[in-house]
Amino acid sequence: MELPVINTKIQTRFFDTDALGHISSSAYMNYMELARADFFMEIAKTSEVPVTVVVNISIDYLQEATFGQTISVKSWCSKLGSKSMVISSDIYANETLAAKGKVTVVGFNMETRQSITLPEHWQITDDQKS
Repeated sequence: MELPVINTKIQTRFFDTDALGHISSSAYMNYMELARADFFMEIAKTSEVPVTVVVNISIDYLQEATFGQTISVKSWCSKLGSKSMVISSDIYANETLAAKGKVTVVGFNMETRQSITLPEHWQITDDQKS
């Protein structure tokens, strides 16, 4: 099964802004989390999705985004291992790339509290890899 590329529209809130009037750096993590939920919900339509836990987050801020702009997040799996995957996100403000982020997640067994193997039939295309 080829993993999807997802586009998520974000409803910004005044709460997302900081004292400088732009979208706070911490709000970008929330936007990526919302997009990641959409990503896994799309997969769940055709495949079982194991529980995952976040083990790393990185974000590069490229341009200011402000309240009132249209924010959207494009997300895809850019790296797929046996137990972990990297979900990359491009965050746009009014269709201009404002930030790029990556989240590494690991399959997780809630009972044993140990990492688990991700589904072997999950695949990514060469153009999704980074």
